[in-house]
Amino acid sequence: MPTGPGRNCDSVDLLRSLHALTTLCMVLTGVIVSSSIAKAQTGPETPAARNVAYVENGHQRQRLHVYLPATGKNWPLVIWIHGGGWESGNHDYSPARFLVNEGFAVASIGYRLSTDAPFPAQIQDCKSAIRWLKMQAPRFGYNPERVGVWGQSAGGHLASLVGTTGADSIFDVGAHLESKSHVQAVVDFCGPTDLSLYGQSKTDDTLGRLIGGPIQNNAAKVKAANPLSYIRKDQLPAFLIVHGDRDNIVPIKHSELLVNALKANGGDVTYHIAKGKQHDVRENDTPQRVTAFFKANLQK
Repeated sequence: MPTGPGRNCDSVDLLRSLHALTTLCMVLTGVIVSSSIAKAQTGPETPAARNVAYVENGHQRQRLHVYLPATGKNWPLVIWIHGGGWESGNHDYSPARFLVNEGFAVASIGYRLSTDAPFPAQIQDCKSAIRWLKMQAPRFGYNPERVGVWGQSAGGHLASLVGTTGADSIFDVGAHLESKSHVQAVVDFCGPTDLSLYGQSKTDDTLGRLIGGPIQNNAAKVKAANPLSYIRKDQLPAFLIVHGDRDNIVPIKHSELLVNALKANGGDVTYHIAKGKQHDVRENDTPQRVTAFFKANLQK
């Protein structure tokens, strides 16, 4: 192997080139990895904040996820309230996440189930979560003055209660009471309203756990759980109400009562009947309908 100054120079140059190439690869790899991490921390698939407690030292179900768009700030916030007959379900699955790609921040909230505590624990938790989320707006970057809620079935019932009780603090308990729990827009998919409509039926166990006894013997509690009980003129958010005309779990009469009461009190109501649908009211244009409603009422 040749030796001498020329060979040493070539070796040094080669080593320097290899070192520079290695450094460049490390930098590029770091950039790519960092970019992937940043992307994974935002968007509709991975929460920017996971299982955050909105009640200090509270129940295990008093937690939420927050999803944020990858770019921008000052987004409107849409809060998803899960269904499950008030006795099952959780905040891990949120069909509202697609709204992240439409320029909305999305929160998916849990709440104590009827097996944990009877009504009004469920609506108290929803309102606690809303107040907490508004207080956290500087942290996450959304606009606390542009907030909507969306729920289906039992979640629709709670979303409607959030909407009709925004003018008073009847269910506001706990921390952050300086932050108001009112919202600007409500989407209610097939939510119950007047529980007395069920009479004596196979839902007695479900409703009994929610109310804390047979609905036939607890008229005052049934009325307290009815969103219609709190409707006030000129103090209502916009509503989008969707119900299937063949729903055999929550008959469409529940939504008809709410629609009529809201309209009688000057409410801004959009009512869509999902033709041929039972309790699952999703249609091909459901994302477009929900997006258009929230954009019209939260992105003004």
